[in-house]
Amino acid sequence: MIDGRLFAAVAAATLAGASLALLPRLALSPQATTRIDRTAFMEATLKGERAWADGKRDGVPRIAPPPGSDIYLMANRYDWRPALKLTAGGTYRLHLSSADVLHGLLAPSLGWRFEAAPGYERVVTVTAPDVPGTHLLLCDEFCGDGHHLMTSRIEVVPSPQP
Repeated sequence: MIDGRLFAAVAAATLAGASLALLPRLALSPQATTRIDRTAFMEATLKGERAWADGKRDGVPRIAPPPGSDIYLMANRYDWRPALKLTAGGTYRLHLSSADVLHGLLAPSLGWRFEAAPGYERVVTVTAPDVPGTHLLLCDEFCGDGHHLMTSRIEVVPSPQP
């Protein structure tokens, strides 16, 4: 029979090891965070929606910005605005913020995980995969009763042929 203290020590060591295994991956994506004016951030988001409009996805405006663009994404219970259509292999700067509560942007198949906090802007540089396809985007921070509905997709399309 295993002593309760021994079991607790083994469980704690296992969890600590699993947590440490994540550190190298998290260190690969530094995230700069600064205070912002929420109204100005929303205006930048809407400006991008107008400039790169590409229809709608699940009722949310979708944009198709060219590689090298600065993209403003606003989290709001219970969606990400706007939806994204990115060029394969393209590099983008994502500016993330939240209109209400803390949200977590998670794109599991892309290895992306960033937080969006109200009153703050987080800027990250990302590269779309080289292979076209559709990738799940979801909120991984509990944000209220409709949290399970806060999903979207990132569409990756082939780069135009010269």
